[in-house]
Amino acid sequence: MSDKQRFEEIISNIDELMEEAINIIPENLVSKAKSYWYAHIMCALSDDHEFLGGSSHHMQDCLDEWIEQEEEDRD
Repeated sequence: MSDKQRFEEIISNIDELMEEAINIIPENLVSKAKSYWYAHIMCALSDDHEFLGGSSHHMQDCLDEWIEQEEEDRD
């Protein structure tokens, strides 16, 4: 597995773990979690989340730029 593939897998794993985490905490804590730690982590992964705003350079941006850079290097 290449480093790039592993990075993509890490993004996916974090996303899956965050969904698991938000689903197992008590219901009365979900809104607090979503207003801080859950939102921050999800926004740092990609634009695929329910929150307004986001990160100026999230993990998916990094992966996309990595792919572009490799394509440019091949040309």
